Amino acid sequence: MEITEGEIMRDPDRAIRVLTVLRQAGASLALDDFSTGFSSLSYRTRLPLDSLKIDLYFVRTMSVNEGSATIVRSVIKLDRDLKLETVAEGVEAAVMAQTLAR
Repeated sequence: MEITEGEIMRDPDRAIRVLTVLRQAGASLALDDFSTGFSSLSYRTRLPLDSLKIDLYFVRTMSVNEGSATIVRSVIKLDRDLKLETVAEGVEAAVMAQTLAR
């Protein structure tokens, strides 16, 4: 079952109920492409998430765009503080993985 970001925004209480049932049934839940579109920090505390995926754009541009690097660092720190797993899309080199793991 897929719930789109638009559905979450239209009826966040319903989305929370559905995701909670899925998680109780043993599903692992992740929010994909965080920090794009309508993504909201409230998703992190309201939705029963296990992990969050940082959008490919920010990962790919973090070495040349300080704004992207700041966003990536901030998302990783926030996830650690909230005890969420962070997935960075597009990691293709050990150096990039090491940078993200710091």
